Amino acid sequence: MTIQLFSKLVRLLLKERMEYRADFILSAFAQLLHMQGLYSDLVVLCKKFNTIAGWTWPEIAFLYSLGLFTYALVHPFHLFKCVSLNHR
Repeated sequence: MTIQLFSKLVRLLLKERMEYRADFILSAFAQLLHMQGLYSDLVVLCKKFNTIAGWTWPEIAFLYSLGLFTYALVHPFHLFKCVSLNHR
């Protein structure tokens, strides 16, 4: 698969997703709210307890951001596989 074909498939997927704009916007907002909620939980816990099992706030924040980064890398490819399974 070439990069041009991949970019065209991504554009088509976005076009399909944005066909129902309210659903697209609400699901994006819900995902953002979910991630912000998890982050807020970590902040509250780290403010209440200086360390958690020896882990400090910068270390926990780094691990959380690393987890979000890997999720962001894998999620689009996982989404393509789920969409293709749905249409069989």
